[in-house]
Amino acid sequence: GVIGASDNHDSRPGRTIWGHYPGGLAGFLAPELTREAIWQSLWNRRTYGTSMDRIYVEFTVNGAPVGAELEVDGPVRIAYEVIGQTDGVTVELVRNGAVIRSDETDDGMVRVEAEDQPDRASSWYYIRVLQDNGERAWTTPVWVASA
Repeated sequence: GVIGASDNHDSRPGRTIWGHYPGGLAGFLAPELTREAIWQSLWNRRTYGTSMDRIYVEFTVNGAPVGAELEVDGPVRIAYEVIGQTDGVTVELVRNGAVIRSDETDDGMVRVEAEDQPDRASSWYYIRVLQDNGERAWTTPVWVASA
């Protein structure tokens, strides 16, 4: 799964802005804030990374979260919600390495429900977030196999 992290020894987890070399942050999607739930979210690739800002991201394909592997017959339902740290946010939906949709907002929030037809027998989807301050976020993909 995708995560963000710094490569320094400042001993300030989550506070990389104060170091000499700002780094990324790892986000995880877990049903509760317990050691077991966090470990399971990491193990199951329910993760995303940010370049530094604390950007909130949820992304599903056919209701399955990031890191999932699906078998589908026909189009897929894609849903995502992003809450940025700045007002200017662009969210790009990526399929097999190509941007297939881009949504912009000036209020810091993007919510989308869409449908897409996978273009191969095996496809992968993820979203990329771009903020107007240059910070970014990326989700772990959802892998889709056509039945």
